[in-house]
Amino acid sequence: MKPKHKSIFSKYEERFRTAIDSDFVRNIGSRDFKELIDTYRDASGVSLDNNPGCGACVLRAFKVIGRWYFEQINQINSKRNVK
Repeated sequence: MKPKHKSIFSKYEERFRTAIDSDFVRNIGSRDFKELIDTYRDASGVSLDNNPGCGACVLRAFKVIGRWYFEQINQINSKRNVK
């Protein structure tokens, strides 16, 4: 994950946690959702459903991207700890 990706994803950390831990997400504008989907596609090479009008699709995207993001952060942190 590049720094530009991390800076975008970090804006959504709290929402990722809520989606993963509490199974809901709220107050997501279509521009924010598009930015998140596009950034995830650029960073991971994986494309997700991107219908901002579908609540289940938005929640699933936040869960998938959030898990991936936290996994990437853990890998970055573990590499720092090894050095």
